[in-house]
Amino acid sequence: MESVVNLFSNMVRMYPDKIALKDKYGSYSYHELDMISNGIAHFIVNECNNQGIDLEANIEAGKDGERIGILLPRKKLFVATLLGIIKAGCCVVNVNPEFPNQRKNYIIHDSNCRCIISSLDIDKTGIEGNIFDIEDIIGKDENYIKDPINLSNLENEGMIAYTSGSTGVSKGVVHRQKFFSISNLNCWQDFYEYTKDDNFACMTGFSFTIVYSELLTPIINGSTSYILDEEEKLDIPKIVNIIQNHGITVMSMPSKVLRYISKTYPDLSIKFVYSGGEKLQNIETNNFLVLENYGCSECGYVLSNLMKEDDSPRVLGKPGPFWKTYLVDEDGNEITESGVVGELCVSGEGVSKGYLNLPEATEEKYVDCPFSDDDIMFKTGDLMSLDENGLFEYHGRNDFMVNINGIRVELAEVEIVIQEDKAISEVVCTLENIHGGDNLVCYFATEHPIDDEKEFVSAIKDRIAEKLPDYMIPSIFVKLDKLPRNINGKIDRSNLPEIDVSAHKEEFEKPTSEFEILLANAFSKILSIDVEDISINDNFYDLGGNSVLTMELLDYLKMHEISSMDIFKGQSIKGIVNLVESKTSKNKENLSAREKEEMAKSHDLTPFQRRLLIDQSCEFNSTVWNIPFLFSLDEEVDAERLREALQKTIDNHQVLSTTLEIDGEAHIKQRYIENLLPKVAIEEMTEKELEDILPDLVVPFNIFGGPLARFRIFKTEKTCYLFMDIHHLIGDGTSSNIFYKDIVSAYRGEELPEDYYFSFIKDMEIIHESSDYEKAEKYYLGKYGDLSSWALSPSHDLSDEGYGVEITGIWPAGLSVEDIEKAEERFKTSRNVLAVVASLKALSAQSGNSKVLVNWVYNNRNNHDYDNTMGCLIKSLPVGLDLNDYENDEEILKEIKNQVINGIANSSYEYLSINYESFTTDTLFVNYLGKLRNSEGFQYFKPELMEVPRERDIAKMRVAIAVMEDENDEILTGVEYCSSMYSKENAVEFHELLNKEFISLVKEGG
Repeated sequence: MESVVNLFSNMVRMYPDKIALKDKYGSYSYHELDMISNGIAHFIVNECNNQGIDLEANIEAGKDGERIGILLPRKKLFVATLLGIIKAGCCVVNVNPEFPNQRKNYIIHDSNCRCIISSLDIDKTGIEGNIFDIEDIIGKDENYIKDPINLSNLENEGMIAYTSGSTGVSKGVVHRQKFFSISNLNCWQDFYEYTKDDNFACMTGFSFTIVYSELLTPIINGSTSYILDEEEKLDIPKIVNIIQNHGITVMSMPSKVLRYISKTYPDLSIKFVYSGGEKLQNIETNNFLVLENYGCSECGYVLSNLMKEDDSPRVLGKPGPFWKTYLVDEDGNEITESGVVGELCVSGEGVSKGYLNLPEATEEKYVDCPFSDDDIMFKTGDLMSLDENGLFEYHGRNDFMVNINGIRVELAEVEIVIQEDKAISEVVCTLENIHGGDNLVCYFATEHPIDDEKEFVSAIKDRIAEKLPDYMIPSIFVKLDKLPRNINGKIDRSNLPEIDVSAHKEEFEKPTSEFEILLANAFSKILSIDVEDISINDNFYDLGGNSVLTMELLDYLKMHEISSMDIFKGQSIKGIVNLVESKTSKNKENLSAREKEEMAKSHDLTPFQRRLLIDQSCEFNSTVWNIPFLFSLDEEVDAERLREALQKTIDNHQVLSTTLEIDGEAHIKQRYIENLLPKVAIEEMTEKELEDILPDLVVPFNIFGGPLARFRIFKTEKTCYLFMDIHHLIGDGTSSNIFYKDIVSAYRGEELPEDYYFSFIKDMEIIHESSDYEKAEKYYLGKYGDLSSWALSPSHDLSDEGYGVEITGIWPAGLSVEDIEKAEERFKTSRNVLAVVASLKALSAQSGNSKVLVNWVYNNRNNHDYDNTMGCLIKSLPVGLDLNDYENDEEILKEIKNQVINGIANSSYEYLSINYESFTTDTLFVNYLGKLRNSEGFQYFKPELMEVPRERDIAKMRVAIAVMEDENDEILTGVEYCSSMYSKENAVEFHELLNKEFISLVKEGG
């Protein structure tokens, strides 16, 4: 059996310049895809080496490769990364960006991913793990130009697919690498012989096991494949346009989408469509073949059959060559006669190894096959029979797993998550057909009466959305006094009341505007409801809408500027209208024009900027908030090109020409001033002269009226040097990385993405006037109350005047990175959270107060419009708790993780910055720095960071903690403190407490 890597390499040799992959952003040829995936594979090998793992030696010794997460959007880069992981001999773990953070983090920790490959396009806030952006990986010359690599081993772990689990969490299905070959070698050639001239389109969700067949089959056959992104695959007009514009001949579609498209668009270029998950019916096949498939996460596609209009019941065909199938009765005997229903069991090379970290579930479902000597047999739970021709007919399930628009869902998982709410006494979920679509319905009862049922249900939906994907959230909730039960005391699903959709209608408000009437007619058409009964407040999904009906609604409205996300987020006619009008207004306004308009105005400082200004005012002549860097660059760097690139980069970022001013009402404002910064010049000097001026490079900024940034280029007989110094008021860590990236791009002659700093600041001003701000303020004040009730920093023993700064030193913590990784796995959390909890416990022990609060820094770049925006955009968010309220470390860690998630959701109200008093309410600052390295985007210049002499004369805060990893993978800790408030002995004692608590938590915590 050939590996996928070898099959793909054959196509690269045959068709190097042919387009292999397309998406709406561009395309890759076979040669480009090969080179990029090689670079990704070499990056993985090198990263494993950096972590002390000899990947190649381990695989040669017969060990499995490492598990590598993919946290990527639906783009061609996903396939390149998939190939790269396979080439590196590693195991693919797909972490769906659409999942809520708790589910993503569960997958990352349950699978123990060595690293996660993500993208600048993905908001990684709250995601725990060793994450690398794909843009940085493929931008590295040392990765991109590497020779071909193939460490794949067909018997090793190849892929872990997470599927719905009955215990309240998803379960990981472990497949071997040969699964990639099996699922492609068996891609239905008996039904349709596709060739290199076929054009594929992929719209299957990336969480499905079978998507790997859909992604890899085209590129091992010399074909071209188009990857639909999340919005395209939910928008029927866009799907149709892609089919027409790219000449798509082969693709997969959900049955309901296929039924709609086949009737509405009969003249498409498609020749072959495959589908699965539910019975195909009322399909107008026209000029194309339709293949109905049956499969599951544990086995992939097992049975296939060409659809026939008269098929009833659902006929699923025969197994492929890599699967053996058996019908088994309740006593474990094989059923061979037709018409007798039994459970379908599957063995053969296509069956997965089992469930990750779930030995009991594996033992229950993966059993020794009694019908074959050396096979493991998987018990599917699907009930089937054989017809007269030996084909399998489907008869349902032997448990409560359901199929929602092609996605298998364990109802028990949904029920368990819902019943975590202590107010709910009992719950049961069912799948109901409403308006011809699948709708998940939740019936529940409560311990006590509730005042506002709608508000209660809304809160349940918000809470479970933190753990479950959208398709697992019930669209309809029905409150009962108690759930019906049978004589055995079990919930009687057959006696649940029928759904009354009208009971879920909102206060009636008639559509009046042209747009509202249009949407009301669309709701009426798709949901089969009288248009006179539809209010603009009615929720589309409460009335029976679902994801497939959303697609039909979009198609009905295809002549109007409405996207799938407008419907998913707006939900009601009023909500959709508000979103569309807001979006249209923003698009018409044009971001560039808006930025110019806002640049002409003065703007308020953000709460965090005001906090920094308070600190700077302690000593205006201090350089403590300067952020200086001096780099020596590769001797091949052209000084004039560098000067032009630096000037272009400075001109691209408005914040660099921003200063502070006091307006007529004595308010401090920030304003853009054209030509505030002098033009960059090349300063030629000797190495000795440069050495002489180093002590004078970092000097205080003139905060009011002067520039808050400095840039200089020095050229000596040896090389070029780049000096930059930016005040923290106008920059943060992400800003530095953006600046480095832009300098490299400008040096290469590339166009720079626009910066919209003042539009960002305007958005912040608008948010502060919104209801979201009031809601966030209510959350923070309700959660943390008055800061005076908390222990915020260690108790101090001095009260000298001034703000002197000292550091206890950089000490070994008595822990290794391996210890941290084991704790991360044990607690299913991140090393950042571990450091915060250790700090909270040390703070409590030192202060004698169980109620402790510290802060962490939130990046605050969620809107992709601001991906290239420099500025001090960060926010300082709190985490705090009373340690006496928790029985063990696991409960504490769980609470802190939840606070991080809720803090981000409510970050429009900057609780700590608004209530900040310098050296009074500043909280203990905890920062897990990890391994410090130069910005990866700046490596083009092969920079060496040089030490710049500067006087660190005052403290930034009372106490700050830094946690680092050294080159030997040992953990180091440092404590910086205000020497006017803390004696050396006091600070050292706290540092010792910190390390003690850190060791206890990591090695003994429970």
